[in-house]
Amino acid sequence: MISACTLLSGMVWALVIIHGSALAPHLEIVSYVLTGIVAFLMCIQAKQLLLSFVPGTFIGACATFAGQGDWRLVLPSLALGLIFGYAMKNSGLWLASRREQHSANTAVTK
Repeated sequence: MISACTLLSGMVWALVIIHGSALAPHLEIVSYVLTGIVAFLMCIQAKQLLLSFVPGTFIGACATFAGQGDWRLVLPSLALGLIFGYAMKNSGLWLASRREQHSANTAVTK
């Protein structure tokens, strides 16, 4: 849940930077300052439990920048990544528990 919230907030922050920078395209300094302010706010928001995974926020923002702000493309891509990450974590935990059970059974029979 925390990962999903931080990824989504990162997407929103990236869109703020993209659209905010478009307001003054002739002044590059506005983009730099806005990016610095948003990066600071991305870190500050981590005080909230659901937004406490700061790397997830930056991953969501970077994915949105890589997708050139096309959130309709980025959102399902990040959702699929979350599903795969969840599946890999749980399958790894399952395999580790099976290995421990096998090791415990082998130690008892010796």
